[in-house]
Amino acid sequence: MNEVFDIIKKLPYQHLVFTFFSVIIGGLLIYIYVKSNTENRSKVLTAISLIVVLNEALFQFLLVYFDSWTLKESLPLEMCYISALIIPLYNYNKNNRTLKNWLFFAGFGGSFFAFINTNLEDGAMVYTFIHYFIAHGLIFIVVAALIIDGYRPSWKDYFNTIKWTTVLVAIMILLNYSLDSNYMFTQSKPPGVTFTKLMPDWPYYFLIMLIIGLTAYTLMMLVKLIPSKKKQMEKTVSQAIEYRRSVRIFKDINLDNEKVKNCLINASLAPNSSNLQLWEFIHVVDKELIKKLSPACMNQNAATTANQLVVFVTRKDLWKSRAKSNIKFLNKSFEETPRGNSAKRKKSVMFYYQSLVPVMYTSFFGILGVLRYSIFQIIGLFKPIYRQAKLSDLRIVAHKSIALAAQNFMISMAAIDYDTCPMEGTDTLRIKKILNLPSGSEINMVVGCGVRSEKGIYNKRFRVPFDEVYTMY
Repeated sequence: MNEVFDIIKKLPYQHLVFTFFSVIIGGLLIYIYVKSNTENRSKVLTAISLIVVLNEALFQFLLVYFDSWTLKESLPLEMCYISALIIPLYNYNKNNRTLKNWLFFAGFGGSFFAFINTNLEDGAMVYTFIHYFIAHGLIFIVVAALIIDGYRPSWKDYFNTIKWTTVLVAIMILLNYSLDSNYMFTQSKPPGVTFTKLMPDWPYYFLIMLIIGLTAYTLMMLVKLIPSKKKQMEKTVSQAIEYRRSVRIFKDINLDNEKVKNCLINASLAPNSSNLQLWEFIHVVDKELIKKLSPACMNQNAATTANQLVVFVTRKDLWKSRAKSNIKFLNKSFEETPRGNSAKRKKSVMFYYQSLVPVMYTSFFGILGVLRYSIFQIIGLFKPIYRQAKLSDLRIVAHKSIALAAQNFMISMAAIDYDTCPMEGTDTLRIKKILNLPSGSEINMVVGCGVRSEKGIYNKRFRVPFDEVYTMY
């Protein structure tokens, strides 16, 4: 342990000075990020991305200017420099889980060790130290931002990052062999004041470095235990209902795909007729596809400015498979929990799905619907009976069910500060063609999704007096 502290004590004074200022500036930027709203956080990350690019471009220029550039030593192919250059890619696509994982595991792990030892030697040019600390310091800030925004690694993320790290190391070994270089120090120990001085020569030091890296990755999984404030800040149902507005203009801010997907999972929990769940949710995140769909949405601002779209589709044509799914589930349920589930109840439920549902949903060019309707109306003269039996009535039932799901979705989005706008004024035929939906499907609505702009809500909320719509007996 004393030898480790001796290495730290031997760090160049420039390293200690730059570390001090990096901690002060990094802490200030993280504080600003914590206090910022979603829009300003996006601006902070954009600024960091720009600084990363300028830092690397200026460093390469100075190397060329001072005639110090070499193919074997000057490319940004060290672990942390690669991680730093991933920051702009992540800023462009914040939903990419692989980029998040890489920055968290490889970026943070490499940057941490870069601060407690260094491959820069005493007397190195000042711009070399500036380049070194900007790249490593910004990685720290971005990883802190990831955690603040709710990122928590899973074991799947852990193993995926190990896989990509292995791929990168293999590529570097081949590249170093071809160029006779030493990127990522796969061929020989790095220069400067590093812990590798305490390790045996190649290849043993490299194997030890890999073990240390794997250990660091494993220890970083402890971040998973930190509670996410995002979940704690989720609105109550009443707050979400109050917050939800039809937002017509959205900011240019990326939504988290997984969070929107979770809201759609909530949509699937909505009550629906006979639990047939005759619906489908098309989650559109591809920007080019959004551009194609926008004209079919009459180029409404809620579509053209949307970060994502969700198309709510009724699937009355799937009634047979959904009825079979219910029967399978109910049979299993009766077997697992026989208590309270009498033979009479099972017979009644099975009759409903095996006989009554087919009677209601089977149609022969609408003729059977008219026949059902006529029979039910006659029976209705003598006793109460369900009268909505025509084909058009069942279409209404399917649309009512999916409308409930859409409301679940929009309230769930509002609960996490995401905004929506339901659009019914659309060319549904064109939308079906663009999405390659079957003829038996129908578009219920298209919901634009994003973060509201200051100009996104056109007017104050208006409702007719509640007494006009409320009756109590």
